[in-house]
Amino acid sequence: MTLQQLFRTANFDQAYAYITKFHPKSANSRFPYQVAFEWLCEVEAVTTDEEIEVIKRPLDEDDNAPDVYVWCSHLEGCNWSEAMGLNVVLAPEVKDAPIDMIVGMCLWHLTFYGFSQEEQTEGFESMLSDGEDMPGTGEPDDESDILSEETRSLYPDIDGFLEDDYDERYAAYSEAVIKELTQRAANGEAWPQFFLAKIYSEGYYGITPDLSRAVDLYKLAATQGLYRAQNNLAAFYENGIVVAKDTAKARELYKVAVKEPANNGVPEENLGHLELEEGNRQEAIHWFKLAADKGNTVCKSYVWYLERTPKWT
Repeated sequence: MTLQQLFRTANFDQAYAYITKFHPKSANSRFPYQVAFEWLCEVEAVTTDEEIEVIKRPLDEDDNAPDVYVWCSHLEGCNWSEAMGLNVVLAPEVKDAPIDMIVGMCLWHLTFYGFSQEEQTEGFESMLSDGEDMPGTGEPDDESDILSEETRSLYPDIDGFLEDDYDERYAAYSEAVIKELTQRAANGEAWPQFFLAKIYSEGYYGITPDLSRAVDLYKLAATQGLYRAQNNLAAFYENGIVVAKDTAKARELYKVAVKEPANNGVPEENLGHLELEEGNRQEAIHWFKLAADKGNTVCKSYVWYLERTPKWT
């Protein structure tokens, strides 16, 4: 039996229930999983003699899983058409495992260990676009792109990772990064404000996460017209994190971010999700289409799914 044949025998609701049971962080990601499931069931599978083995896997400390837990090796990063043509081999210890559990875990692996809300775009983009990135914007990818040569020069050579003073040198580099970004942010530079906000939001370079500080910095960068700051700030309002939940404010910020010609469709995608959650199906399709027109592959799949199904649940 090929992997696609196995998928076609499964019930999505049950498969998704196993995903969320094993990996609770996927609990808010039903829609992208459902799109992926439907896509995988219908994509033209590439015929092959290659196999995919489903085995029982020891539980990790952070797994919220029962004793029976299956592992579908070597699906991560596979092209979906090629993956669907693989022949499924069940190890003896999982032959009695429910089909829906096996399909759920294969779906989790194919989407590169599943979707959290932050990972949805990354997961779809890497799996559906044959490795081709969305069109670039010419903007800095991360804070290292805007740092001074003096600060960058402090970054310890990765070849020295095992040297005794590596941690000390990296700590010095981290301190210099925060110092420079903080000074430039205080001087009103938008990109340092944005990247410093991300650092406070996610907590790295030795910084303890501080979402309130992150929001303050995003606000500063957003008022200067930085669409990525507007987009990220909108997410805080949409989800009621630190600030009071305000979908109207989130929608307003997303629509401001959309006006930036250089954006790669992410604000449009987020608007699509917001409208979909509020039951505005046609508005969601409108925004997903605009994002797809900018090369956002994940939104192409969303449009494909929404236009072929009367509703999603």
